Amino acid sequence: MLTPDARTVLLDDLHAPSGFTIDHAVATTFTLDLTAAMLPPFAIADIGITGRRPDPITLLQALRHASDKVDIFCQAGSIGVPRSADLVAFLEPMVHQVVPTGGLFHSKVWVMRFVADNAPPKYRLLVLSRNLTHDNTWDIAVRLDSESTADEPLDINDPLVALLRWLPEHAHHIDPDRVTRIRTLTDEIAHVRWERPEDVERLSFHVIGLPGHDTLSLHAGRHLVISPFVEADGLRKVTHGHNEPPTLISRQETLDALPADALKGVETYTLAADVDVPTADDTGEAEPDMPLLHGLHAKVYVLEPTDKWTKARVLLGSSNTTTPGLTSNVEFLVEVIGRRDRLGIDRILPPDAESRGGLRPLIEPYVRQPPNDHDEERVRRGLQRSLRSIAAIEHLVEIVVEEMGGDGHTYRATISAATDYPTTEASACIALLTRRASSAVVTGRPHHIVHHLPPADISPCVIVTLTEGDITESTVVLGRLVGAPEGRLDAVIARQVNDRDKFMRLLMLMLSLGSPSELAALLAAHRGSGSGGGSLDITTSGVLELVLRGLSSGGGGIEDLDHLITEVLDDEVLPEGFRTFWGEVSRARRLLEVGR
Repeated sequence: MLTPDARTVLLDDLHAPSGFTIDHAVATTFTLDLTAAMLPPFAIADIGITGRRPDPITLLQALRHASDKVDIFCQAGSIGVPRSADLVAFLEPMVHQVVPTGGLFHSKVWVMRFVADNAPPKYRLLVLSRNLTHDNTWDIAVRLDSESTADEPLDINDPLVALLRWLPEHAHHIDPDRVTRIRTLTDEIAHVRWERPEDVERLSFHVIGLPGHDTLSLHAGRHLVISPFVEADGLRKVTHGHNEPPTLISRQETLDALPADALKGVETYTLAADVDVPTADDTGEAEPDMPLLHGLHAKVYVLEPTDKWTKARVLLGSSNTTTPGLTSNVEFLVEVIGRRDRLGIDRILPPDAESRGGLRPLIEPYVRQPPNDHDEERVRRGLQRSLRSIAAIEHLVEIVVEEMGGDGHTYRATISAATDYPTTEASACIALLTRRASSAVVTGRPHHIVHHLPPADISPCVIVTLTEGDITESTVVLGRLVGAPEGRLDAVIARQVNDRDKFMRLLMLMLSLGSPSELAALLAAHRGSGSGGGSLDITTSGVLELVLRGLSSGGGGIEDLDHLITEVLDDEVLPEGFRTFWGEVSRARRLLEVGR
C-alpha cells in the first residue's frame, strides 16, 4: 500500500469487468476541467484511446454514448473555462453544480453500477484525492469492488448512502429522471458488501460536513500525515493525543506559510525536487508513457494507537489538514485497518532515511524558506470565493428565434440571474462560452444579450470573470437553458462531421460499439486495398458486415444512424451512392421491425 511504483490511471479503474457494461456512474469532484470530463466516457463506452489526444469523432461518439449514464457533481464556481467549446454541449446533461450550505463541496468519489445478461449487477467505488482535472500530481486512489449484496442495508454503507442522497438535493436544476436513477443506485449501494484490499482486515467509510455526521476522530499515539494543505489548527486537531513526534509530508509553500512554532516537534518532509520513480505494468515491463508527476495532492492519515494493540488505521480521501477539511467541508474518506507491519507508519515510511522502500524515494527533509509574498494568492482566493458565491445564484439563458434565412434560423440568447452579484472590489463580466468575444460588464444584476447564434452555438454555459488589479479568475456557470431548439445537438454533430472520412469513422464507431480492434482492422483493410490514406467507404471490407449485423441485432445504432443520415447530415459528407444504399437499409429495417 502507498508504494510510488504501484500507479493507476483513472480510466483503467472505470472500465467494466469482463462481460459487463457500465449502466450508471456518479462522480464527485471539487474542481472540474470540462476537457478532462470528456475522457471518462471513453471507458464508459469501451472505446480505446490510441494516442494522447482522441480524435474529435471518437470523442463525439463516446460522449453521445455516455451522456445518460454519467452524473458528475462539482462545487459551483469551480468549473474551469475550457480552451474550446467544441462538444461541451454533450457534457451539459452530465454536469451538476453543487451549492453546499456550510463549507465547500470537496469529496472525490466514483460510484459505478455494471450490468450483464443473466448476471446480477456489480458495483465499484473509487475513493480519490484527485479532482477531475488534467493535473499530474501525486494523488491516491482506493478501488473497492463489490463482493456480494445483502438482503438488508449494511451499516458500513451509511456514510456513502448519505452522500449520494444529499447530492441531488443540493444541485442546481438537475433533471428529475436523473434524480430517480441516482436514488435507485443509492438504494442498491446500501446493500453492497465490498471486497477488502490485500492486508486489510476491516474497512469503513467517513463522510464529513453532512447533518448528522460527526467530525473525524484521528486520536492516536503516533501519526503520519500526508496533506498538501495544512493549517496550524488543523494540524493540532489531527495530532491530538500523540506520544511520539508526528510525521508530516506536505508542500514547501504550505509549510513555509505556517507559523514556525506550528511545526515544533513535528518531523516534516516535502517532495524531493528530483523525484524519478520508475513504473511498471503487470508484466514488470517499464511503462514509458506514464506521465511524470509533479507536486503533492494526496491526503492520507496513518494512525497507530497508544496501547499494545497491533492494528494500524489508515484513512485516505479528500480531507486536507485544515479546520474546514476536518469539520465543515463535504468530504469523503475510506478507513482501512490492518497489522502495523503491513499498513503501519514504518511500512509506509521506513525509519531508515537511506531506505528505498515505501515513500522514502519521494521525500526529503523540510528546510524552511522565507515565505513567498502571499498578497497575490490572497487576492486569488478572494476572487475564487466570490466566483463560488456568484455560481450559487440561479442563472438563466433564454433563447428566442432572431432571424430565418436561407441557411436556417439564428437565435438570440439573453443571460440573466435571479439576484444581484455580490459587491466586491473586483470588476465582473460575463460571456456565453461559445461567444467569448461578446462580453458584458456586470454591475448589480446581470443582463446580457448575444445575437445571431446558429443552433450549434446555443449553450447554457456562461463564463463569469472577475478582475482585481492585474489578477483575473474565471469560471463556467451552467445556467438553466430555456427555449433552445430541439435540433441543437444535431447541429453540433453536423459541425463536427464535415467530411466523408469523418462520417465513415462515426458510422463504424456507432455500429462496432466502439471496438478499437474492429476499427483498426477496417483501416488496415482500406490501406491494403491500395486506395491510400486512412479513409473508409461502404466498399471497405467489414463496413457492410457491420451494417448487416446492426440490422439483425435490432439495436439502437441503426436507428440513431438513420436519424443522422436522413435529418442531420448534408450530402457532401456522405460517400457517393450512400443515400441510395441507406434507403435500402431503412427499408430492410422497417421490414424486420414488422416481423419482430
